[in-house]
This record gives sequence, C-alpha cells and structure tokens, in this order.
Amino acid sequence: MFETFSNEDSPNTYYEVYLNLPKGVPPHFRSLYYVGNVSFFFKKPNGKSKVSVRYDVSSIVKGQKLLGNFNENNISVTFAIPELGEGKKSIKVIGNPKIERISFEAR
Repeated sequence: MFETFSNEDSPNTYYEVYLNLPKGVPPHFRSLYYVGNVSFFFKKPNGKSKVSVRYDVSSIVKGQKLLGNFNENNISVTFAIPELGEGKKSIKVIGNPKIERISFEAR
C-alpha cells in the first residue's frame, strides 16, 4: 500500500509504479515488475492534492519468487513517467510529488 501521495500542483502526467525493478532494466508496463499507475489529476479547495492508493501485489511477488527475483528483506519501489511514443513531445512534470508512507501487508 502506498499511502498519502501529495503534490503541490496537479501534474500533467501519471506515474507508473514498479516493484523490485532491477537496475538497468527499463520500466515497461508489461513487465513482471509493473504494479499499476498513480496520478494526481485532481485538486482540493486548498490547492493541494493528496491520495492514498492500495495495490494487491501478491501475483507480482509470486512471479518474482518463482524466478528467484524476490528478497523480502530488500524491497524497492520505482516510480516512472511513462514513455510517450514516437513523435510525441516531452513531458515537463509540474510540482514536487512526495510519498509520505509505503507499507506492505502479507496475506
């Protein structure tokens, strides 16, 4: 569970979330490491956006364990801006996203 993402400005993109993405491996939404997306496409009256997100990563963990890629003592979470594709303009991210808390729950 990723709790309380906050951002001063609502950015113009979403973030892809990955679990245990190895160094040097480019993020891809069809990979064994892809968890889902998170976005801040809303604003509260005070101008700040805040959201809590919960993901079920049990199938991802199971797949990573089968491949020997999972270490419960060394878990990493990666947030990536998605690829735009050929011919698209680059994205300038607005704001300064913050993550206040990440927690995992075994079932």
